[in-house]
Amino acid sequence: ALGLAAVYALLAWTMLARERYRPLAQSWALLGVGFATLSVPLALSARATASVFALEGALLVWIGLRQDQRLPRWTGAALQGLAAFSLFVGSVRWGAHGLDEPIANAGFMGLMLLALAGFFSAWSYRRAAAPAPALLYFLWGLLWWTVMGVTEIARFVPYRSQPDALLGFVALTLALQGAVLLRERATALAWSMLPAFAMALPLALAQAALHRHPFAGWGGWA
Repeated sequence: ALGLAAVYALLAWTMLARERYRPLAQSWALLGVGFATLSVPLALSARATASVFALEGALLVWIGLRQDQRLPRWTGAALQGLAAFSLFVGSVRWGAHGLDEPIANAGFMGLMLLALAGFFSAWSYRRAAAPAPALLYFLWGLLWWTVMGVTEIARFVPYRSQPDALLGFVALTLALQGAVLLRERATALAWSMLPAFAMALPLALAQAALHRHPFAGWGGWA
């Protein structure tokens, strides 16, 4: 599959400069992308496949918007969906292979890249003045960003410190959102900060239940 991808990529590259063959070259380029995509799940694990699919999907969305073509945009969306499915398949085996290391593990990296791919796609649609797809991709990225943080905390942080770690993760998320809002106005981003602020009260109650007061343990740092 990877060999066929290289052949079609070479054909597309040689013909792309010739105007009369440009539609054919674009078709060959898409075939090259298709065979390269097919080679990924044949060669790599499910979680590594998810990482590659997420990045490739975000890149295809960007290319589709740059060239004003629907097929790459739809293909990019499908690849990001396949990335999520691959992560789900890989998550079934997490327990069978031990817990790896915090952050430096395939599950965390796959979820992070899936979230970043969603955010990049949202940014691309926002630049293209398409607010509806931008909102959907932003919510998609925010979903996987949340799953990434909660999953990693649940796997590696001791039970009594989990509310502190969750509050710290919420604070980090709010800080990153605030940094983006300083650069450009984004209504959806601003509204998404409200649920994060609302999480502070139940997390403080959970801290009090485990530590007697919210500032004990890692609570003060959080």
